[in-house]
Amino acid sequence: MKVKGIGIDIFEKKRMKAALSRKTSGKILQKIFSASEIAAFKRSPGKEMFFSESFALKEAVIKAFGAGWTAYTRFPEVRVKLLGKKIKIVLAGEIREIAKKKSVKKIVCDYSVSPRHIVAVAVLVG
Repeated sequence: MKVKGIGIDIFEKKRMKAALSRKTSGKILQKIFSASEIAAFKRSPGKEMFFSESFALKEAVIKAFGAGWTAYTRFPEVRVKLLGKKIKIVLAGEIREIAKKKSVKKIVCDYSVSPRHIVAVAVLVG
């Protein structure tokens, strides 16, 4: 196995709380999350935390591919499934094709939560 990329993100949790409290929160969520992620997370009692964790993980994955918020704007193509502390990343669309070209076989992720921040890391393995 060979490391194809590493990405890290730190996210301030209060930013998601503020985004979810806006009247435009639906548009914000659609810009970042897939319809299935939105549906799953909205049902969760800790939805702000789930959205925050997922956002940090998406950022870390996208950075591992060598892009960031300004270079890659199709965040819903990186889908995060949180099952307790188990994380599954599913790629779709353009980023899935990029992963194939880079021979990425697996994405390994983890995150840590502090009172104010979430730190996420992603490693692309080929």
